[in-house]
Amino acid sequence: MHKISLGFGITFVIFAAITAIVNYLTDKVIYTTPPPLNYIVLSLTSSMIPYIAFAVVSFIVAFTTMKEVKMADEKETEALSKHEA
Repeated sequence: MHKISLGFGITFVIFAAITAIVNYLTDKVIYTTPPPLNYIVLSLTSSMIPYIAFAVVSFIVAFTTMKEVKMADEKETEALSKHEA
């Protein structure tokens, strides 16, 4: 599960970068004069927020599931060592 979540997180980061590039190039083509820098930053940020949010959630899920797997492995090892003794 943690590998899938990690993969989704990386994919969302890549999509965020692609969205930022495409949005920047679109703004560059649409406006004949350079738009204000604040507009470009707001436009790029607003287009990237959903992807970044999903990436953060995916990384949190990956981290917590990885932690749970490690704890389950430790409990299993502990149970086996008690059973053998």
